[in-house]
Amino acid sequence: MVSAPFHFAIWLGIIALSLGFTNSCRQDESKKIYRENLSVASGIPFGDSDPFSNHAGIGANILELIYPVLFRLNAAGEPLLGLADDIEWSQTDPEIRLRLKTPDADAIIATFEKVKKLSGIHFLEGLNGIRELRKVSDHELVIVLDKWDRQLLYMLSVMPIMESKASKDRSRFALVEANDEQWILKRNASLPDAVNTIHFLAIPSSRRAIRELTAGKLDFVLLANSGDISVLSNIPDLETAELRASLFYMLLDNHRGSAKSTEDWKQINRKVLSNLFARGAAEGLYNQPGYPFLDAVGTQDSLQDKKPQAHSGPRKISFLGVQSRDRWLARILKRSLEEEGWQVELQSLSPGDFQRKIFQEYDFDLALMPISIKDPIVSAYILFHTATGPQTINVSGYSNPEFDRAIEAARFAKDPTVAKENFSKAIAILFERPPGMFLGWATTPLVYRKGCSGFKSNLVEFFESLKDVRCVVSAKN
Repeated sequence: MVSAPFHFAIWLGIIALSLGFTNSCRQDESKKIYRENLSVASGIPFGDSDPFSNHAGIGANILELIYPVLFRLNAAGEPLLGLADDIEWSQTDPEIRLRLKTPDADAIIATFEKVKKLSGIHFLEGLNGIRELRKVSDHELVIVLDKWDRQLLYMLSVMPIMESKASKDRSRFALVEANDEQWILKRNASLPDAVNTIHFLAIPSSRRAIRELTAGKLDFVLLANSGDISVLSNIPDLETAELRASLFYMLLDNHRGSAKSTEDWKQINRKVLSNLFARGAAEGLYNQPGYPFLDAVGTQDSLQDKKPQAHSGPRKISFLGVQSRDRWLARILKRSLEEEGWQVELQSLSPGDFQRKIFQEYDFDLALMPISIKDPIVSAYILFHTATGPQTINVSGYSNPEFDRAIEAARFAKDPTVAKENFSKAIAILFERPPGMFLGWATTPLVYRKGCSGFKSNLVEFFESLKDVRCVVSAKN
C-alpha cells in the first residue's frame, strides 16, 4: 500500500488475496491430513523485496515472515517482546535495555548503520533521536535516547533486523524467489503438520480469484468490496468473515505553491459525505467507533443546508487505478462533487507513477489516499505536521502551527493519559481546518475454506500469522 518501507506509510490499498496448495501433506495423530503448501494471490504489486526500499507494496507485509523486529508496541505505545526477550525501561533516564533471545547485538547495530546511510526516508528523524546504541554483550543492548519519543519507539518496533540469527530460526521463512509475478517463501526447516512453503501470486482480478476459490484451488480470498462476498456466503465448503484493518481513506488536497487550495474542506466534509455514504460508498468502508483517529468521520450532516462553494476551475483526482476499491471510490467522489457544482477529472495512475508523482514530485491536485495507521499519534504527526525538510510523508504540504504544537505534545509525552489528551486536541484542530476530505475506514471481506485455521482476523497481523495456518486437505483439493 509508500508502506514507506516499514509498513506504516501509505499503502497501495486493500488487497485481493487467496491461499491454495498442492497435494503434498502429512498425517497427524488424529489422522487428519494437512497441506504443506499455500498459494496466496494478491491484487496489488509486491513492491521491492528490500525492506528498506521506498517502493513498498504488499511485499512489506510478506517480509514480516522473514525478518524479526526488536519489539512490538501495544495500544498505549508500550513495548512488548519481539526479538528482545526482556525489555527494561529506565524510570529516571530515557534509556532502554534489551536482552535478546539470540546473540544478535551485532546484527542490530549493523541494521541501524544501514538505515543511517539511507536518504529521503521519513523515519530518519526519529532515529536521529538515538544518542547511543551500546553493545553490552551478544545478547544485550542499551539504547539511549535524547528524550522519550513515541515516534522513535514506533520506528524501532517496525524495523526489520537484517542478517540476524533469529531470522535463521527453523520456524521462520526465507525468500527463495521474487519477481513481478510471484514470490516464493520456504520455511528454514520443514515442520510436521505445518505450512512449509507459501507461494504468493500477483492476480489483479478478484473474479479470477473467486473462480479459483470455488473450484477448490484456493483457501483464502481477501476481497476489495463486500458486494463480492454475497455470492459466496451460501457455499457449504466456505466460511466468510470480515477483517478489520487500520486502513483509512482520505481525499488529500495539495497545499503546496501554486497548487495551494482555498477550499473550505470542513464544510465539504460535512456536506458531501452525507450524499456519498448514502449512495452506497459505505460498502467496504466503516466508521470505527472509539478508534482514536478520525472516528467521527462521515457521521455529521448538520451543515447540509449550507452548500459548499464550488471551485472555480476543474479539480483532478489522482488514484491507484490497479485497485478496484480506489477506482470505485474515485467514481463516487467524482459524481458526489459534481452534484455540488464542481468540475472533476479522474487520473488513474500505475503504482510506479503514483509513487513518483505523489510522494517524490508532489505533482498532484487531489489524491485519493489509502493510509495505513498503526499508531494514530505517529501517523498524524508524519502525515500532517509541518514538513522540516525536502523529503517528507506530508506530501500535501499541510501546515498548521496550532496542530503542530498539540501533536508534538502528544508525541513526546511519556504519560499515555497526557499523550491522549494532546492527541484529542490535535485532531479537533485538524477537523476545524482539514487537509482534505476524510472518507472512512476500510474493511476487508474474507472468504476461506472451512478446513483452514490458525490465522489472525486482524489484517495488520494476517500475513505474519500465515506461518501458523493449518489446512486440512479436502476431497476437492
